[in-house]
Amino acid sequence: MKRILFIYIIIVFFSSCNSKTKFLKKDSQIFVYGPNSNSKLMQTLTVNDLSISYKYFNEKDSLKNLEIFFHKKDSTLIWENDVYKESRLTYFNDKLKFKHYTNHNNLNTSHAIGLIFNKEYGLLCILHDRYFLFLKDSVLREKSEALLRDIIYKYVDKSHE
Repeated sequence: MKRILFIYIIIVFFSSCNSKTKFLKKDSQIFVYGPNSNSKLMQTLTVNDLSISYKYFNEKDSLKNLEIFFHKKDSTLIWENDVYKESRLTYFNDKLKFKHYTNHNNLNTSHAIGLIFNKEYGLLCILHDRYFLFLKDSVLREKSEALLRDIIYKYVDKSHE
């Protein structure tokens, strides 16, 4: 009986290793700069064949937690129940090309949401009636504000043209 159980475990192990869905998980610290506040989040990146999950977790305030999914097949982002599609606008920062994603259901509102995103980096900026910047390194407040102004100038002023 032990031998049959051992053989079964070996078969299950090798069949799961041959599965086409591979998972990769990576954690890193993210610094978030927003209106009148700064905070630290942990970013957990989980990759499989179909999508990439970006979880941003705040140990002190669970209201600041968020999760975004990038679907590889159609290059869309899903945040909560909303689908964000890639627009024609891009933003370059530190040799990375970030793409702008919009929720087409919010384009006619005065506070349209935009996400500045790169699938290797994750979220760089949330553009809403308030702006939030997600950086891998801690920077001075003046530098984060300058970067936000640059993104807002390049994106917000041109997104409704």
